[in-house]
Amino acid sequence: MTPSSPEPSNDTRHLSPGMGPARCPNCGERQNVALGEFAPSREPFGPVHCMVCGHAFSRREFRDGLPPAGRRSVL
Repeated sequence: MTPSSPEPSNDTRHLSPGMGPARCPNCGERQNVALGEFAPSREPFGPVHCMVCGHAFSRREFRDGLPPAGRRSVL
């Protein structure tokens, strides 16, 4: 009998309106996905990832990647 590995989570969500998308500092794309429950004030931040390259955003990267109006409304 082999030990079973946990099932990977398929709980991915696109960000709510007004919460992005933020430009990825790694690849420049604006395609973000929240893995699980996204809370902008959570420590550690997120989780928010780039759908293209998989980069995990820090709070500063996410904020800096938003258009100016989004920065005021989100963080």
